[in-house]
Amino acid sequence: GTSSIQSPPTNPSTSTPTAPPPRSMTSNDQSRPPKTKTVVVAPRTAADERDRGNQHFRKGEFKSATVSYTACLTLDKDKSESVAALSNLALCWIKLKEWRYAERDARRALKLNPAHVKSLVRRARACNALGMHRMALRELETAQGLSKDKAIAVEVRKTK
Repeated sequence: GTSSIQSPPTNPSTSTPTAPPPRSMTSNDQSRPPKTKTVVVAPRTAADERDRGNQHFRKGEFKSATVSYTACLTLDKDKSESVAALSNLALCWIKLKEWRYAERDARRALKLNPAHVKSLVRRARACNALGMHRMALRELETAQGLSKDKAIAVEVRKTK
């Protein structure tokens, strides 16, 4: 047999580059960190989470607000934000018609501050929705003794 000499096949990747080199080979790589670097964020505080919850609440994002208020409770080591966070959680649950959660969180707020009027009213609303009218009335009467807010009297009339 006769043999013919063939030139090796040309490799398109070695002739003219059609794709840019990988990012790790570019010259300006040292001046700019890759996009996967972690951004350093200041540690969140309980107050930050309560504020974030308030922002969600104002937008009507009640489920997101519950996440922020719960995070606030987790971060609140000295319990300075807990009454407000629990009371706000109760209000979110009321908006979501999750009455048992509303009653529970209002009750937890009242354990920390038995004279917290908003929590008394929120617990009363939840109790009313759960058919616990006597408890609702008791909480509203306590709230009435602490505050002259006319809205409380309206709630009392709705409960009797």
